[in-house]
Amino acid sequence: MTPGTPVTLAAHRATSTVPIVCVTGDPVRSGFAESLARPGGNITGLSLLSGDYSVKWLEFLREAVPTARRVAMLWNPDNPGTLNQSKLVREAAPGLGFGLTALSMRPVDVEDSLAALVTASFDGFVVTDDPLLETLLARLIALAAERRLPAIYAFGEAVKQGGLMSYSANFFKLWQRAAGYVDRILKGARPAELPIEQATEVTLNINLKTAKALGLVIPEPLLARANEVIE
Repeated sequence: MTPGTPVTLAAHRATSTVPIVCVTGDPVRSGFAESLARPGGNITGLSLLSGDYSVKWLEFLREAVPTARRVAMLWNPDNPGTLNQSKLVREAAPGLGFGLTALSMRPVDVEDSLAALVTASFDGFVVTDDPLLETLLARLIALAAERRLPAIYAFGEAVKQGGLMSYSANFFKLWQRAAGYVDRILKGARPAELPIEQATEVTLNINLKTAKALGLVIPEPLLARANEVIE
């Protein structure tokens, strides 16, 4: 089982025969499968298709912070799975009244990009769904609190740790479903013939305690759409 595009890519390069069950962005666009309906190789599993909902990160940030003008997008250019989502976010930003700056979160760029978040005059930032960024959540949430920067994260657990908002697939349920793939493969099913499922449950979480600390009043229509509100 492989989490995310970079790990799945490494496994894909290592073997074309050992079955791989992935939970990743877009396995077809990344070259892991011929199609969602019939993968055709040794990889199957679940697709986040996060590019399909990534524009919502900006839309929700706009609703929560109507005065925001300049925002940063934290992403990993080395992750093929984030290319489409970053493209869609860049294209959507002007129409939502945002000037967008993409900050690379490659391991060699992390410190410079975090320094830019501190020194540049950003009104907020978006954390995309790269596994490396997930390991930096505690640091990013602390920075957002210290600099009083509204942020939206692609990881639901960020809100429980003090992040303002998150919008993402339900990863717990995805991994439960991935276990079902493993069971079927162990019973003789071929990955090439097991359709790749798409994430159907995307959740919006909001932390009102964090909003208050940032001096924000979250609009009622946005709160009404939230799956979880932490008070």
